[in-house]
Amino acid sequence: MSTATTVGLHPNPILTIPLISSSLTVFYAVVESTVLFPFLAAAKEDPPATNKVVRLWWTNFLPPGLTTIFGITIPTVVSGLYALRHLREYSLKWKVCLAGSVFAAGHYAYVYSISQTIKDVMDEEVETKGTTIDHVKSWLKIHLWRTLTTDLPALACFGYVAFADE
Repeated sequence: MSTATTVGLHPNPILTIPLISSSLTVFYAVVESTVLFPFLAAAKEDPPATNKVVRLWWTNFLPPGLTTIFGITIPTVVSGLYALRHLREYSLKWKVCLAGSVFAAGHYAYVYSISQTIKDVMDEEVETKGTTIDHVKSWLKIHLWRTLTTDLPALACFGYVAFADE
């Protein structure tokens, strides 16, 4: 008996891939927030410097950050949909797996509001007005809601698929 089977993982690795990738999505969401909290504290001490640093940080972070998030979330959706082929059609696990894929795809429902907020964070005029940190706070709120309404439910669904008996 393998270690994976001993801890309750489904023996079919196809059913664990969405769990692993959705776990990475949640981990990345936590890391992103953790990275930004020190900027909020710094803004209380030196708002003009923090506004500039945050704008520059986002400008440089955005390309690799987008690559990372697409590289994590797209495989979650695709592997979740592919896993459906390995489950009895319309069974509870099949439905939960489909729900996990829908939740994972729901991550993209927040693209417009997130992108507008990031655009404002990276705007030099916003920095000049001294409101960059306000937009970072908005981003954190949207990010929290996205994590709670899409990423965590997807993780729970794929956890069920990977660990539950049929």
